[in-house]
Amino acid sequence: MEISALQKARYEYAPKLPGMLRHGIADICVKEGEETQSVADQEKIKALFPNTYGKKEITFQKGANTSVAKKQVVGVILSGGQAPGGHNVICGLYDALKATNPENVLYGFKNGPSGLIEDDYLVFDDEHYLHALGTMLVTVVLIILVFTYYISVAKDLDFKKRFWEMALISLSVAAFSFVIGLLVKEALGIDI
Repeated sequence: MEISALQKARYEYAPKLPGMLRHGIADICVKEGEETQSVADQEKIKALFPNTYGKKEITFQKGANTSVAKKQVVGVILSGGQAPGGHNVICGLYDALKATNPENVLYGFKNGPSGLIEDDYLVFDDEHYLHALGTMLVTVVLIILVFTYYISVAKDLDFKKRFWEMALISLSVAAFSFVIGLLVKEALGIDI
């Protein structure tokens, strides 16, 4: 198969990681700067944001991490629409947080900034894949049910026989693919 020059360039691309992140986050220290303030209407803005106004500016630098190891709770908000690369960012953030301390928690706010305002979020953890798997299986069975019902009525066929046949084939293919994925993961030591 021949690939284009653009595809070749994309395959060769390696994202640039800031120097301070190349060895994990254990060698990052926090530097506190000046207290922040608005350009105008300081009192009005302070009244609107009493918990955050006037806090010191924080920057991260390479150096000895002197903070006490403690549980961190981090929230991530994307634009609320299409976010190319957003999945990678969230996965990287989750992995870094858990590598630093397994007790760390990552919140994902739904629908962009409105999720933060409306308190609409989910907690990322290693357990939700079972919920996703269950939801996907129920959805597949419902799609097969509706489609099979339509075909059975349109062609005057036995619904029950057709439904079980389609469900068995579809779920068997899914289970077989899952097992192949597990075998490849174990044999090659890679996540797919």
